[in-house]
Amino acid sequence: MRKQRKLMLVGLMLVIIISVAIYGVFIKNKRTVFNSNYFCLVVETTQGENKTYFNYYDNDFKLLHQEEIPYSEFVSTNIDRMSVEGNKLYFAPVDGDWEGKNDLLTINLKNGELENRIHLPDELDLDKYVTVRDGEVYVNSNLNGDSYICRVDTDGNVAAYRKVKIETLDEMIVEGNRLYSFNYSEEEENPKLYIFDRRNLKTIDVIELSCSDGLHPFAWEGNIFFLTSSIDNEQGLLIGKYVVEENRVDYHNVDKSIEKSYSSLTQPILVNGELWFTALTTDGQCSLYRYALNTGKVKNIEMDAANIVQIAVDETTMYALINDQQDNCENAYIQEFDVSSSEPIFKSQYSIATQKDNNKLYYVAGFFFNK
Repeated sequence: MRKQRKLMLVGLMLVIIISVAIYGVFIKNKRTVFNSNYFCLVVETTQGENKTYFNYYDNDFKLLHQEEIPYSEFVSTNIDRMSVEGNKLYFAPVDGDWEGKNDLLTINLKNGELENRIHLPDELDLDKYVTVRDGEVYVNSNLNGDSYICRVDTDGNVAAYRKVKIETLDEMIVEGNRLYSFNYSEEEENPKLYIFDRRNLKTIDVIELSCSDGLHPFAWEGNIFFLTSSIDNEQGLLIGKYVVEENRVDYHNVDKSIEKSYSSLTQPILVNGELWFTALTTDGQCSLYRYALNTGKVKNIEMDAANIVQIAVDETTMYALINDQQDNCENAYIQEFDVSSSEPIFKSQYSIATQKDNNKLYYVAGFFFNK
């Protein structure tokens, strides 16, 4: 009788242990299963481990799901290394002596899966810029004093590829039948705007710019806008506008404070006919700029924030993605602001770094909201 009770007790304990284990696995899987109703995707990456994490959050910025993408990393927090169209996010990892360094990756934002990995020509080896239009993806890179551009068609094939004998090609944008990119050279004082045929990538025109550089191109009503500053900085921060039909570039003052030198500028976003972007000065002052495209009027609003990677606006709320440091990041945040009035009002801050204890130089490179 005692032996039977003992066997029953052992059996009951085994059942309990197995049940707890199964429940634990279920709970773990339930927490990590992809939820298509996520609110925000944050891209977290590193220069040290050849991997990137796609972190999906709810509207309280609690982590719902994390997807590790192997053989992928970014060399900087520049959002122009990624491009989104529809339900697809495209990005190309940086150089390195490892598998996948020349690949273009496609992430399906509706199921979180790595949908495609396309091998690019070997010359597209270093830090790459990516843009997409109508399902076609454009990638450029610079190697040994030359620049290389390719077009990947909707079937995932490299449909056009070209070597351009110029030192650098940077950020790109497609508008109409043209591909625009900026060129810099240490040998020449002024940068240039290169205009290519978007199909065969042949050069259509080269426009010399009367400014220091061309950053974050943005298309609106068929014209190309970009951020820049005057060569001698006497006019401070400018917005350049390439008027396509008249083949000319106009410059509009945004901030005439000549004592300021800008260390970082975020990608502009369009909000009710205004371009919104932030600028961080070398003395640590961050400002939100709101530039009215029709009138050229500018609002300059100082913000208590720094190292902003990207901003996004949803109705009356602005979100700012922030690394606590530009290099060797120890933490990362999303700050939430009420922008229903003339000045942004700070509401909340959420810590979103999942790898901050890894000591491998992790940082956030961009975020995207589930529309």
